[in-house]
Amino acid sequence: MCIKKFFIGTSDVPSSRDIIRHEDISFDENTETITIKNVRGIRLVRPTSKSMDPIMDIGHTNIFSTSPEYLDITKLGIGDLILHEQLVRTAGGIMRKAWINHFIVKIGSDKDGWYCRTKGLNNLSADKWKIREEDLRGITIGVIW
Repeated sequence: MCIKKFFIGTSDVPSSRDIIRHEDISFDENTETITIKNVRGIRLVRPTSKSMDPIMDIGHTNIFSTSPEYLDITKLGIGDLILHEQLVRTAGGIMRKAWINHFIVKIGSDKDGWYCRTKGLNNLSADKWKIREEDLRGITIGVIW
């Protein structure tokens, strides 16, 4: 049976770029340590919503790089999974800063400069805000389930 027939009628959708090269990842069996070359500024974050189901859920550990070369706005693309800071309204109506981890679905510029729009995989529509360069906090390089 040819596996291609299972994909008839499907289309390719943008996905995150290949940020970490396979040859830059190693595992030391003695210390049980994973090493990723050329990655600085690792940040671990746990989702608090289901906006990215089924790829990640509440309690999963997301690994972000804060390395400037990975957050270069000239290299970010549609499908990249970014972490950004946003002012949001809680269920109780209180405004607070939150870290949001969603896919980039649009990149543009306006009178204020570069921006991108994001969307949670499980959300019906894109987020209403524009993310500016100064809002970026990291780019996803892994998820631990």
